[in-house]
Amino acid sequence: MAGPVEQILRRMKDGGTQDVLGRKVRKVNRNLYMIDGEAFLSTRSAAALFGESALGEGRYYEPQRVPKWSGRPSVLKVRGGPLTRRVFHELSKEQHLEKAYEMARKAAEQRNAYRRALDGAVSRYGDIPRGTQPISGIYNQAFPEKVKVRLRNILGDVNDFTDASVAHYEASGKRTPWRDSLLRAIAIPEGSYY
Repeated sequence: MAGPVEQILRRMKDGGTQDVLGRKVRKVNRNLYMIDGEAFLSTRSAAALFGESALGEGRYYEPQRVPKWSGRPSVLKVRGGPLTRRVFHELSKEQHLEKAYEMARKAAEQRNAYRRALDGAVSRYGDIPRGTQPISGIYNQAFPEKVKVRLRNILGDVNDFTDASVAHYEASGKRTPWRDSLLRAIAIPEGSYY
């Protein structure tokens, strides 16, 4: 359940400022909101809050109050067991572990999609010129903008699924997710570039 500020943010259509629970909320652009002068949501988080997330659930992105933290991190930023257990309170430890493996499988699917998209872009638009270093994520600066946006979006989904997998793994009571060779093998399939 979203808090009152998040509920009003979902309903805000214009770029005006509204007073919500004594806090000034302003919509800066389609994807960024400011609360009392500080950025509330990033572009990817705002899209997720409005239901445009690959994870399919806004709870992963909602800012949470954490004791002794000056900011308000989300589950994907902290990736800690206690916060994930608090946000997903209805899940048992076994269900968190199942969710971790499910998210790892989805991360692998996105990694394979990235590999296919990058291979297709290289075959269509050419490889990077000799002596030039590849650009992280988009690989070739000369790719058309829509190809670069697609590659960035796929990698964002890969990161979100991987972070969600780690968060659920730690919420299940396990300590370090990448010591689990099965989880690692699922999340990072053989032949993936990223």
